[in-house]
Formats: sequence, C-alpha cells, structure tokens
Amino acid sequence: MHYKRLWKNAFALTGVLVLLSGCSMLPEEEAALAPPLIQPTEVTYETEEAVVGTLSEVLNENCTVVSNRQYELSFGQQSGYLSSKEVAVGTAVTKGQVLARLDCGDAQRQLEDAKISLEIQKVNLEQALSKGLPDTDTKGNKVNFAAQIAQLQINQTQLKINSLRETIDNATIYSPANGVVTYMTDTAVGGSVQNRTAVCQVADLSRLEFEYTGPKASKFKLGMEVTLTIDGKEYTGTVSATQDSVPKDQREAFSGKVRLSLSSMPEVSLGDSVRFTAVTSVKENTVIVPKNAVSGYVNSYSVQIYQDGVVTERTVEVGISNSTQIEILKGVDAGELVVVK
Repeated sequence: MHYKRLWKNAFALTGVLVLLSGCSMLPEEEAALAPPLIQPTEVTYETEEAVVGTLSEVLNENCTVVSNRQYELSFGQQSGYLSSKEVAVGTAVTKGQVLARLDCGDAQRQLEDAKISLEIQKVNLEQALSKGLPDTDTKGNKVNFAAQIAQLQINQTQLKINSLRETIDNATIYSPANGVVTYMTDTAVGGSVQNRTAVCQVADLSRLEFEYTGPKASKFKLGMEVTLTIDGKEYTGTVSATQDSVPKDQREAFSGKVRLSLSSMPEVSLGDSVRFTAVTSVKENTVIVPKNAVSGYVNSYSVQIYQDGVVTERTVEVGISNSTQIEILKGVDAGELVVVK
C-alpha cells in the first residue's frame, strides 16, 4: 500500500511538470513583416504649344439637289369635282402635259360637235361664194346673202368653240415646264376641289441648284465660293441665296437654308445628296491650339495648362475652328503648353 501511494505521487508530479513545460514546447511566433512601400506612378502628359497663326473655318456638309423653280398648280378660280389625276409624285412631265382635270360636264362633247358644225359651215360658205353675187341689197348693191349668213354662222360657232375651250382649260392643269411632279393632292377622283387649292407641284429640271439646310446656314454669305464633289469630281460653285438675300415674304420659309449653284450643271437628279466644302471664315494673327485640348460646351470651355510639372484648369473663350484646330480668344497666351487628350 505504501508503494502504490508513492507511484501515484510520482505520476502526479510528472503530469504537473509536463503541464508547466507545455508552453515552451510550442513554436515561437515570428515578428510581423512591414508592408512593402508602393512607389507612386509617374503621371505623364502630352502637351502642345499654343501658337499664333492663321486659322480657316471649313465646313464639310451635305446638300441636296433641288429646283429653284417650283410651280404650285391649282384650278384657279374654278371649283368642282376631280375627274382625273394623270400623273403621280415622281412622274417626269413635259411642258403642256395634262396633270389633272375637273369634271366639266359635257363641255368636251359640245366642243367636238361645235368643231364639226364649223367645218360644215365652211363648206356652206364655199358653196355660197361659188354662186357669185346673185342678190341685191336695199341700196342696189350686188351681194351674196347666203355667203354672208354662212360667214356669220362661222363666227358664231367660233365664239362657242373658244368659250368651250376656255371652260375645259380652266378645268385642266397643264405642266408649265419640263420637270418632275413633286406633289399631288390626296383628294380622290370624284372628290371636291376648291378654287385656288394646290392640286400638284412641278419642279423645273432646267433650274437645278443645291440646298443646304442646317444650323450653320447663318455662316454663309451671298457669293461665297464653295466646292462640290459629284461622282468623285470637284466643281467650284457659289452661294446663290441666303435668308437675307431672298424677298422678305420668303425669309421665314428660308430660315436655316442656303442655296448653292454651278455655272455648268453636271448630270444630277432631283433629290441627290452631294458633299460640299466651304471656307466660311479666316482669322489671322490669332492664338491657336489643338481642338482636342479644349473641353466643355457652349459658352463654357476650358483647357489644362502644363507649367513646371503642374497641371491647372483654365476657362477659355473660343472662336472659329476646323476639324483639328480651334481659336482661343481669351485664356491662353502663345507659347503656353496645353494638355491634349
């Protein structure tokens, strides 16, 4: 019993020693490493120097082939029912060609009857004249009463023919020129047409020009030179009409439009799109920078100036420009470096 107690005490002592030495048996913690130092990225700027020079503003736009003579056609004072529409939009027409008709009753039949009567009366006149002067008037003069009556009938019938022709002509719209139909009324055949109402429109193909429509129309001046490119060939033309040059009663309709013309017209068709260029302004001895150095919008532009390694934002006032350069009216001096984007 005494030995068992000794062994128990020995085991207990050994366990305590093991527990006391347990911490020293674990691996020691390593010291935390300092984070690596991040080197700042070097910022580089592409710059160009503001220069003094001459700058031309060149517009490169599209224009459309149009006729400078458009005929808006109606039945004038005549009202009635539409009996026919002889053409459609896009139809090529010749001068005098019938475009539309109003119903004028049996006027056409009456006209044909009158023409036949006229021919009969002319034959009657010839027969009467062949008999010489078989009659005597109240003054004792030798006359031919039958011939006189035949002539009066001819005159009367001719008046009727003229009246019927006028009626038919007033109920018919004819093309006033060689051209193409650019408008035809939507009124169906049989529908009512009021007097002075536009029924169709014809563009005169002998009076072709080019029309530009857009926000830059105000930059063009009458007589300004332009270059038009047609089928790969360049033609020199001029500005033939602006809003300021047309009659006052047409100016509102001409807003935002410019007409261009050539002295000799190449082969083009109404409605064709043609590219043209025009120098609308030239500025000499002005400060110029690359266009991609300027940012912003209307009345609020800025550039970045590079000086001694520092970039600063600066508000500028701009003038004319072309595809690659822009004029600086205020805010940048010649020789300063601007950052290009």
